[in-house]
Amino acid sequence: MNQSSSHPSPLKFIVQMSSPYRRYAISAIFLVTVASTLNRSLNYLIKLIIDAAQNTVAGSLTIYTPLSFILLYGVAIVINSLLWRGTGFTGQKWITSTEALAYRRLFKDLNRHSINFFQSRFAGSLSNKITNVTNGIHSILSQFLWQLYELVISITGTLFLLSLANVYLMLFFLLWLTGFLAAGYFQVKRLSKLSYKLAHSSSLLRGKVVDSISNVDSVQLLAGWKREQRYIGKYIELYRRRRLKQWNTLEWNLVFNGAAIDLWITGSILIGFYLLIQGAITTGDLVMVIGLTTGIYLDLFFLAVHVNEVIGHYNGVKEGLEEIYKPVDIKDSKGATSLRVKTGEIEYDDIYFSYPNGAEVFSGLNLRIAPGERVGLVGPSGVGKSTLIKLLLRLYQPQAGQIKIDGQNIAEVTLTSLRENIAVVSQDISLFHRTLLENIKCARPDANRDDVIRAAKLARADDFIKNLSLKYATVVGERGVKLSGGERQRIAIARAILRDAPIVILDEATSSLDSASEELIQEALNLLCKDRTVISIAHRLSTLRTMDRLVYLEDGRIIEEGSHRELLNKNGRYARLWNIQAGAFG
Repeated sequence: MNQSSSHPSPLKFIVQMSSPYRRYAISAIFLVTVASTLNRSLNYLIKLIIDAAQNTVAGSLTIYTPLSFILLYGVAIVINSLLWRGTGFTGQKWITSTEALAYRRLFKDLNRHSINFFQSRFAGSLSNKITNVTNGIHSILSQFLWQLYELVISITGTLFLLSLANVYLMLFFLLWLTGFLAAGYFQVKRLSKLSYKLAHSSSLLRGKVVDSISNVDSVQLLAGWKREQRYIGKYIELYRRRRLKQWNTLEWNLVFNGAAIDLWITGSILIGFYLLIQGAITTGDLVMVIGLTTGIYLDLFFLAVHVNEVIGHYNGVKEGLEEIYKPVDIKDSKGATSLRVKTGEIEYDDIYFSYPNGAEVFSGLNLRIAPGERVGLVGPSGVGKSTLIKLLLRLYQPQAGQIKIDGQNIAEVTLTSLRENIAVVSQDISLFHRTLLENIKCARPDANRDDVIRAAKLARADDFIKNLSLKYATVVGERGVKLSGGERQRIAIARAILRDAPIVILDEATSSLDSASEELIQEALNLLCKDRTVISIAHRLSTLRTMDRLVYLEDGRIIEEGSHRELLNKNGRYARLWNIQAGAFG
C-alpha cells in the first residue's frame, strides 16, 4: 500500500484487502441475495396455501392445489437452509482471508516506521491497534453480509410483496421506513462519536496495562503496586465512563426503535384487517402481512442491537489506521537502489543532526573510515557516539549532510540492503520469545542448523547452550529474560558472526561480560572483525586499545583522533579519561 500523509479510510482499506478474494465475496453476496429473496417468498407461499385452502373448502379448488403449494413450501425451506449454509462457507472464506491479509499488511506497514515512532508509543497499544483493525474487519464484513445486506434485500422483497397485496400497505411501510432511517442516521452519528472516544480510551488503557506488566520488576522492587493501581485506575475510570455513556445512548436508541417498530407492526396489521373487512385483500394477504412485519421486526431489532458493535469496530479500524499510517519519516527514496559494498569505506560528510526535542547533537561533523579500518568512538556519555551509529543504520535521518558507504549515499539505497550489510552487537540485546536456534538464525534466515551452531561456538554461546536441557530448542522468554546479560550478549555476537556482513558495529559489545567471559569471546570478536570495517563503542577504554584509530567526541565535534598510543602521548582529553579509568580499576 502506498503510504502518504493521509491514512486510508476504513471502507477503502477493507475493499483493498478484499480485492484478492472478490470471487468469494461475489459468491457470498449472490447466495445471500437468493437466500434472502427466497426467505421473503416463503411468506407469499403461505398466502397461497391459505387462500387455496379456503377456496378448496368453498369447493372452487381441489385438494391437490393447496397440497402442491405445501409441498413447494417444504422444498423451498430445504433449499433455503442449504443456501444459508452456502453463504456461511463462502462468506467466511472471504472474510477470514481478508482479515489475514489485513493482518499481514498492517504488520508489514507498521514496521516501516522509524525507531522514533516506536519509542514514543506503547508497544502494547500498537499491537492492540492491529488486532482492533483485523477484528473490526471481520465484524464489519460479517454484519454487512448477514445483517445489513440481508436487511436491504428483505426490505426490497417486503415492499414488493406488500405492493402485490395492496398499494396502501406498501406506502405505509415506505413512509414509516423513511422516518425510521432518518432517525437512525442521527443515532448512528452520535454513537460513532462516542465509539471513537471509547476506542481511544480502550487502546490507551491496554497500552498502560502492558507497560506496567512489562516493568513488573521495577514495580515489585519499588513496592509500587498501590501506586500502579491508582495510576491505572484513572484510565480504567475514563474507560468505564465512556463505555457507560455509549451503552446508555444505545439503550435509549433501542427504546425509540422498539416503539417505532411496534407502531409500524400494529399499524400494518390494523390497515390489513381494515382492508380484509373491505374485501380489498384476502385472508392469505393478511397472514402474509403479519409474517412480513414479524420478519422485518426481527431483522431491524437485531440490526439495532448490533449497530453499536459495528460502529465500535468501525471506529476501532479508523483509529488503528490513523495511527499505523501516520507519515513515515524514514523510508526508501523514490528509485532507491540496493547497496553494493566492495571495500566498506564509510564517510560522514558535513552532518547536522538534532533530536525531535530540539537537542543538537552534530553540527557539521566530518569523519572518514577507511576500508577495513577499525575505529573506536570514545568520549563522555551523551556526546552522540550511539547516535552516530544510528545515523549509519538510518534509524535516524540527519537534517543536513550525507553519509556514504563506498561512495553511495545511504539515503538513496534501500533500507533492507543497507542493514543487510551491517552486523550489530549492541548494548541493549533484544531477543525474541522463541528458541535459541530461531534467535540466532534471524540474522540470516537461509542459514542451516550447522551454520548456526558454528556461529554459536565461535561466539562461545555453545558453551552454555549445550548445558541446557533443550539445548538450541530452549525458549528464552520475553526479550531473553531467562538468560543472563552475558549469555544474551553472546547470542548477539553469534548473530553477527552468522550474518557475515562487511561492516561491523560493536556498541558496548562486552559490557555485560565478566573478565573471564570477555577473554573467552575476544577471539570470536577478533575473528568477526577481521578484514571488515569496524565501528566500536565502549566506556571501558581498555577494550578499544587495539583499534586502528580512536575518535574522541565532545559537544558534537571530533576533539582528538589517533591510535591509543598516539592519544596517550598527546596527553589530551583521551589521556585524562584513560588515567581516570586506570586509577579507578588500578
